[in-house]
Order: sequence, then structure tokens, then C-alpha cells
Amino acid sequence: MTDPALPADDQSLPPARVDGGSPPEPLQQILSSDSSSGGVLDLIATDLPEAPEELTFEPRWYLGIAEAIAWFIGTLGVHLVSGIFFMVIMLIAVRPHGKGPQDAMKDPRVMLGATAGEMVCFVLAAMIAVTARYWGRTFKELNMSQPDLRHIMIVVLGTIPLSRVVSLWSIPVQWGWNYVADLAPILKILDQMNTMEAVKDLAAFTSLPVMILVIAVLPAIGEEIIFRGAIGRVLICHIGLWAGLLMTSFLFGLIHIHPVHAVTVMPLGLAIHLLYLGSRSFWIPMLLHFENNTLASIMTKLGANSADAAGAPITLRDGIQLGSALVAVIAFGIALWQSRIRYLNTDGIESDSSLFPTTVPDSTFSRQSKPMGPVCLMIGLVSAIVCHGGLAMEILDPAQNPDRLPIKEAKVTWVIPDSARHNTDEHPAIITIAATACETTRFQ
Repeated sequence: MTDPALPADDQSLPPARVDGGSPPEPLQQILSSDSSSGGVLDLIATDLPEAPEELTFEPRWYLGIAEAIAWFIGTLGVHLVSGIFFMVIMLIAVRPHGKGPQDAMKDPRVMLGATAGEMVCFVLAAMIAVTARYWGRTFKELNMSQPDLRHIMIVVLGTIPLSRVVSLWSIPVQWGWNYVADLAPILKILDQMNTMEAVKDLAAFTSLPVMILVIAVLPAIGEEIIFRGAIGRVLICHIGLWAGLLMTSFLFGLIHIHPVHAVTVMPLGLAIHLLYLGSRSFWIPMLLHFENNTLASIMTKLGANSADAAGAPITLRDGIQLGSALVAVIAFGIALWQSRIRYLNTDGIESDSSLFPTTVPDSTFSRQSKPMGPVCLMIGLVSAIVCHGGLAMEILDPAQNPDRLPIKEAKVTWVIPDSARHNTDEHPAIITIAATACETTRFQ
């Protein structure tokens, strides 16, 4: 008799077993298959797709170098385009006051406006480009973590000694450049692009706060974002730690155009990057860059220069300062290494950060550091105090070195018009006004 609950087409199906008997033969064959073969699970697994292999990142040196060069060319392009643009704007703004193009180019307002506009555009472009490159993870990639107070102390106390060491390095660099320029006089045209000379001209008519903003604050932000945040990161990842550090420092020097300035700041760029790696906080290299440029602005504004400037002989006091500076830099470097920041998980295993050493790892790792050795710290402190004291003496009593020309006298000569330069007796008022203005600007 047929089951009325089943459709007519399904009357041939075997009836369900309700008496606990064995299942239908096809299902029984499946369930009774050899357990070594996996049974039902084996049959199901054969129809599932295989799990994809874990994706791994493989560094390629040519990609890293290509991206670094692209960042560098883009930086040069932004400086060039924005500098020309603001130069034209300032020339248009100054020329209606009865000045021709050549006279307007010498107007101090043109240089100040063009430099400030160029640096603002550079910083904005750097922030936009790096944010787009690391979209959604910029702070993590740059590591905007709060810096260790001990590392802040190293930067605050070690900036002046490091600046002294860099000044010592600039002496043979300047000698070498003078020798090469004498052999090939055409190279002396590069002296017109020396940014240090531009800084001296800027100091002649700009207040110290404005100088610090244009020369210290803006470059510390923009250049660190590009060279440490973008170029250095990609080079270390693709060509290795030390090769990446050296090439980043080379490009950092090259952006300063003039050969002497470029070669001089390369060790500074290397020191900044080592601080970045040891502190694992982007604020530390920005702080060192800012302090170094602020120191240069103050020294230039006050007319005090390093012992090697203007061909001045190195005195015993200068030798003591340079020696103490070198000791302080070495001692602080060791102290930084001892207290370097590491990321450890709960088992005490350090994060594998060989490709991206400054990036913040995932939340399973915590930020930790070791104690700083007291011996190196004390040696660094004493040496830094000696170096700071020597610099204070130099600023407060620049007359101890008569070979140095105060900014005040240089500015008096610079501001006298060409028409009055050869006949000053007919223009006493011009000289008096110029000297008074220079004296006022000197102590702003």
C-alpha cells in the first residue's frame, strides 16, 4: 500500500526505518568505509577549496631606491615651484613702491616672504603626501608615541655638543671645497646657492622669533616627515638598516644643495636617524632638528660663529669645547643605546622589526626600555656642561676673538645704497639711520 503523504513520483523511495535497523545501503557503505581514509570527512574535504597560503612581504632593493628618489625629486620640485611662485608674488607686491626688478630682488621683504611661503608649502605638501602614502595608519607608521623623558634630556643636553662636532667636521670639508673650487673656478657659482649665506642675510633684517619659525620650526616638521618618515623608512625596509641609514643621510645632505653644507649635515642626518631608531618616537628627531636650527639662528643673529668660521684660528678654549663635545656625543649615544625602546609581548619576546624598526607593532606588544647606565650619563652631563659654558662665553664675550666680524658692522655696509657707498660724506643721515636700525635688530 502506498503512503498518501508522498508524491506519486516518490513512491519508489525506500521507507524510513523506525525500528533501529541499519540505514539504507548507500549510506551504510559511506559510513562503513575504512576509518583510515577519513570516512565522511574525507569525502567532504575533497570538495572544499584549499586554504590560501599566507602572504609574505619580500623587500626589493630597486623598488625602495626608486621610491626614495621619487620622494627626493618631489621635495625638490615643491621647493622650486613654491619658491618661484612666492618670489614672483613678493616682487609684484614690492615693485609698486617705485623700485625696479633688480632693486626689488634685493629688498629684504622679498627674501623673507618667499622663504616663509616656500617652507609653509613644503610642510603642507609633506604632510599631505605622507598621510596619503600611509592612509589610515600614519601615526602608527611614523610612531607618534610619547617619547621617553630620558631621551628628551639627551636631546636637550646633546644638541650643542653635536653641533660642535658637526662644526669640527666642516673644517676639512671647507678646505677640500676651496681646493676643488680653485682647480675648477666654474664651481664657485655654487657659492651663490649656499643656504648658510642666505640665513646670514635673513638675520640682518629679521627678528629672532620669525627666524626660528622659518628656519627651525618649519624645516624640523617638513624635513623629518620626508626624510625620516618616508625616505628612511622605505630604504631601511628594502636595502637594509645601515645601507638605508647612509643613503637617507646622503639624500638629506643633498637637499641642502651647496657641497660644503651638504657634506657637513650628512653626519647630522645620521645622528638624527639613530636617535629615531633608539627612541622609537617621531617627536625625538623633530626636537633635535628644531633645537639644532634654533641654535644656528641664535648664533647667526648674535653674530657669534663657531671657531672655524671666517678662517679664525682654533684657540685652546675652542679645543676644550670640541673635545668635551665629542665626549658628550659618544657618552649620550651609549646611554641612548642602553635605554633604547623595545616592544615585548607577554612572554618577553621582542617584536621582529627588522623591516620596519620604527613602526608601532600590534597591541600584543608593549613599549618597554632598559635602565640607562649612570656612568655614561654622568660623563655626558659633565662634558655637555663644559660645552654649554664655552658657548655661553662665546656669545656673551664675542670680542675675545677679534677675527669674527659682528653682524652689526656687516649690516651697516650692506644697507648703504650704491649711490652713497663711494661718497659717504654727502650722506651722513643714511649711515646714521642704517647703524641705528642694525643696532635695534641685533637685540630683538
